[in-house]
Amino acid sequence: MNERRARWAEIGIETYTQSVSAALERFGIGTGQLSQNSLSEGEVFEEVASDFVGNLAHLARRRGHNVHGIIERGLFHFQAECAEEQSEWGSM
Repeated sequence: MNERRARWAEIGIETYTQSVSAALERFGIGTGQLSQNSLSEGEVFEEVASDFVGNLAHLARRRGHNVHGIIERGLFHFQAECAEEQSEWGSM
């Protein structure tokens, strides 16, 4: 089940990256921050993922939501799902 959840996140990151790639390319070329790495490489993935989370936080705040509460709830779900997965694998 968590593999499916990870795939959903991967689709979100890929879609986000495609949507902003032209702007990121222009910005990256201008600042020297653009590399020719693929999304699967560690540093590039972390940069894009953290930017995506940051932009989600801007959206949440704009809509009047508690950003910290959303992040804490997301981490709680993540931890519970990991524990569930470990419990399922441990019982096999």
